[in-house]
Amino acid sequence: MIVQPRDADRFAAAPPKTLRVVLVFGPDAGLVRERAEKLMKSVVPDLRDAFNVADLSEAVLEADPARLADEAAAISMMGGRRVVRVRDAGNDLTELFEGFLKDPPGDALVVVEAGDLSKGASLRKLFEEDDVAAAIACYADTARNLEEVVRESLPWPTPPHGWVRIAACRGGNWKSWRFIARARKASALTMFAP
Repeated sequence: MIVQPRDADRFAAAPPKTLRVVLVFGPDAGLVRERAEKLMKSVVPDLRDAFNVADLSEAVLEADPARLADEAAAISMMGGRRVVRVRDAGNDLTELFEGFLKDPPGDALVVVEAGDLSKGASLRKLFEEDDVAAAIACYADTARNLEEVVRESLPWPTPPHGWVRIAACRGGNWKSWRFIARARKASALTMFAP
């Protein structure tokens, strides 16, 4: 299933309970990481919880392909669903995920993070065409949605035009914009400190 860009943030914050595997990819690494973490936190609030979060890489899965199914099938000691995070995925994992998606074991949410994948990339096509999986593309903010990003990030209802211009000058770089927004929130809060 393809998640449309306009729905991506909403989908990441509250994915369907039946979602088992999701690919988050794109050239904006900061946005990929942010949306992947939002997806994972919808299942496990503390991503440092070693009992409920398994953190794997493409290299780990290439060395031990069975680890994906093992981690997805593992039962949480504390109850509830687990999360399996796969970082730095590429087309080399397509065959592994083809087999996995035929009959995903357990009920863990598997979040796969990848860099920029072309439309013809085998991993991307697999996730976009599968009924059990979803694919979320993460591209740099455009002028159309940049104002929305700014509004969500700042502590006042309508941002001054200067902050919108600053965000536009940052070139849509998600990571640097979030840093500026957090710093701005912190400085706004210190104005009200006793």
